[in-house]
Amino acid sequence: MIRIFLACLFLSLPLCAEMTAESLREKMISAQGSPEVQASIKSIKSTASISMQAMAMQMEVVTISTSKAARSTSSMQGQVMADQGFDGQKAWSKDMMMGLRDLQDAEAFPLRMSTLEAIFDIGVVFDELVLKPDATFNGIQTHVLEGTRKGLPPVTLHVNPKSFLLEGMVMTQVTVQGTMKATSTCKSYATSKSGIRYCDALEVTAGPMAMEMKVTAFEENLPVDPKIFEKPAG
Repeated sequence: MIRIFLACLFLSLPLCAEMTAESLREKMISAQGSPEVQASIKSIKSTASISMQAMAMQMEVVTISTSKAARSTSSMQGQVMADQGFDGQKAWSKDMMMGLRDLQDAEAFPLRMSTLEAIFDIGVVFDELVLKPDATFNGIQTHVLEGTRKGLPPVTLHVNPKSFLLEGMVMTQVTVQGTMKATSTCKSYATSKSGIRYCDALEVTAGPMAMEMKVTAFEENLPVDPKIFEKPAG
């Protein structure tokens, strides 16, 4: 204990600073890229291949920062299976089974997390972030944040203590079939042309379902019509 105190006193080691939920949040924001780079990004379009129970899909996620919006389209063999959008206020979904419908807060949460604002600062989607004791996740010791949202189950965020990038999260996923525990694990990160760090390989388990996602294209600052995020007619 005396050695640690002396190290803190004379060397000012970063480890000696008390970690708080806000200081960890700030480190996570910085880990995504420099403030200048983040400010320069106005839209992100990512294309990912998803394998799930011997099926293959191509998914696109388009994000625009000015409207804090997102749209995700999932297709299989060229046919659209699901289309979802969030215009910054309301979320909607259209698929072959349920047709066109509004998404409530819990179902809309993944879309809100896909906005550019949330990509750079995940804390914006929560009412409060609480620092929890460190815990092992994906084989490493991680810092832990618990994000709370009014009327919804908390989300557990596991943060790499060296890179301060998100290792994964555990949340209660809400679907039309009911609720289930969902665990997302980032297997690797890549760096975009502008210098943004993003997860390019993700594993997700939700109940009996398991899927793997690999990003095949990551494009920045493409022109995006804000109308694509609006709920379609009919």
